[in-house]
Amino acid sequence: MPYIFKRSVTMRKILAIICQILLLQKCQGIIPSDEAGAQVIDAQKAASPVCQPLYDNLKKYMCSGHSGEVNLKEFELPEDIESLTISDGRELILNLATLTSFHKLTNLIIQDSQVKELKINGSDPVQIKVLKFIRSWSHCPDKISLYAVDCGIRLLDINSKVIYSLQGLEELHITNCTLSSITQPELPIRLTITGGGIDCLFPDHAILPQEERLVNFQWIGEWIKHHNATLADDVMCFCNVMHYKPFYSLNHISIKKKIKVDLERMEHCPSKCKCPLQGLTINKADDQFNIGKESLTNTNEWSPMIEVICKNVSLTKMPTQIPKHTTSFQASYNNITDINEIFVNDQYLKIHKILLDHNQIKSIDGDKFYKYLLNRHLDFALDLSYNQLEELPVRQMLMAYKFKRIYPQIRVTNNPFNCRKCDFLIEFQDILTRYNKGFEQSQEVRCSKSSEDYPNKRQVLSLDVNYLCAPDEPYLDQIDYINISLASILLLLFVNFAYNFYQYKTYSKLPWIVTKGPLGMGQGF
Repeated sequence: MPYIFKRSVTMRKILAIICQILLLQKCQGIIPSDEAGAQVIDAQKAASPVCQPLYDNLKKYMCSGHSGEVNLKEFELPEDIESLTISDGRELILNLATLTSFHKLTNLIIQDSQVKELKINGSDPVQIKVLKFIRSWSHCPDKISLYAVDCGIRLLDINSKVIYSLQGLEELHITNCTLSSITQPELPIRLTITGGGIDCLFPDHAILPQEERLVNFQWIGEWIKHHNATLADDVMCFCNVMHYKPFYSLNHISIKKKIKVDLERMEHCPSKCKCPLQGLTINKADDQFNIGKESLTNTNEWSPMIEVICKNVSLTKMPTQIPKHTTSFQASYNNITDINEIFVNDQYLKIHKILLDHNQIKSIDGDKFYKYLLNRHLDFALDLSYNQLEELPVRQMLMAYKFKRIYPQIRVTNNPFNCRKCDFLIEFQDILTRYNKGFEQSQEVRCSKSSEDYPNKRQVLSLDVNYLCAPDEPYLDQIDYINISLASILLLLFVNFAYNFYQYKTYSKLPWIVTKGPLGMGQGF
């Protein structure tokens, strides 16, 4: 019996190929159209669906060659079968309600088939306990053809309809299939995935925000930890994400590695924030990127690229813990006042982009910022616009630029900079002029104080610091000081004369200098 079954399957495949050839000949005018149509019909009849027992085991049957909607009640199958394999089907619409008449049927295997839809028309529960998909698919992204041998990537969609229709399901096995999606069952089942791949993008990724596009397989990781799921090492991601440089993607990366990253990033993700995985970057000592399947699996090291998004979540301070491999941090529209955590926490040292616009930041510790710049090996972007900064540590920034060529892209527009303070203004204008490429929209950096000399919102680069910050002219010249000294001496002489005159008239007493002089000594003889 097995030999007969194998021969029938082989003959059916041969006849299917003959059908395609005959149709092609018809299109090319090689044979008359009526004759070609008759031959195709005969070939399709010869390749009609069959159901036969497997290996002489009357409890296990295989039905092959079906297409379209399948009603297994039409086939003479024993009511006590325990396992049913559906093979080599195309565009199958399988009504699971037709399986309820087989009371002992617990195993359903779909092999090398295209299952367009699994549906239930009926109220009786389907007692399928083990469901297996082997080299099967539900749709083709490029084209769908009844007897197509190659339709591009054959995608299998294990959606909620499939899971919820089999309430008694205990085991789900997926072997060498390319999953476009897989829904988490409400009740724990035994999940086994071997070979093939899983699309790491949502099917409708084009309309989703970027931070929500990548699929979160955290639930599979939790199931693996609790021994409810088995995931082989050869199950790979397939997608192509090219949003940033350097090149990164999840193509041909083991799902296990992605799940491990998912668990770690969710564990260390700050409260109220999102921490999506954006992809990966290749790390190689000689910086020679080997793009390809092997480059991302064996020959090169790789590290995830994680974005922490804490936008408008009422943060008042910087998080002390963020996921490892964070490359972008966004905390716009919050109430953060102090950002020194960035400069003392090593977790922020390798971040490429830090967005802190629309906060309440008032000052930056210059010494900590200076050390932070020296410890970095790559440039980065820092957005501090729409805050409450009156000054920047420009002196420490100039020192860092001088000793190490790190030029961060900084945006500081719409801050109330104090242009009255000349020791800050002179250095601030200098750094905006010398390193204007490092300050985004430097022409829009403006003062805040309003006065005659410092009008509100005046551009810092347009100020004449030589005039505004020139030293004040002295009130007195040197000749004035001499005249004042001479006048003081004359005044003292006049006061002394008046005093001596008063003493002589009142007491007939001569001044002391007169009594001791030659005249006074002569009068004594």
